Amino acid sequence: MDCKTLHDIEQYLEKKGIPSKIQDKSDAVPFEQLFVPIGVDYDERQMALQFRIIENPSDDEERKENHYLLHTFFAFPFKVDKATVSDTARLTNLLNKVLIIPGLMYSEADEVVAFHHVNSGTLSGIHTDVIEFMIMNVIYLVDVFMKTIKDVTLKEKTFEQVVEEAKKQASEEKDA
Repeated sequence: MDCKTLHDIEQYLEKKGIPSKIQDKSDAVPFEQLFVPIGVDYDERQMALQFRIIENPSDDEERKENHYLLHTFFAFPFKVDKATVSDTARLTNLLNKVLIIPGLMYSEADEVVAFHHVNSGTLSGIHTDVIEFMIMNVIYLVDVFMKTIKDVTLKEKTFEQVVEEAKKQASEEKDA
């Protein structure tokens, strides 16, 4: 099945038993967004990834109408300590090397680490397999790496400590 609008995605997710909610565009946010809850963080706050459909920026009218861009975005629920900017940037680069879909970024303006990715659809829209895969990718990212990202961004560990721990774990797994 293919989806051309956020309402299509919302209906598809509803059929799959996955809750989601559309936020209409407003003066503060000039585009429509679909929020998909993905669990709670360490402070029991609800986390959600965002989807939005981006109009194809092509000047070719046929291409613009027949291609869809799905923007997936998730911001980790903590601010980056200014003293950890270098380590945070290095960590996001390292993790992007091992992610199935790289897209981690450090936003200096917002002082957060986020996942940002854009998928392209075709004439029929965005295939639901892509939508499900993006949701699962973000859930995996949060489950596996949120604690490490939090530890580095909040000065609980340095980038070098994380790398050393990863090397030690890899060595132990190799020897097992």
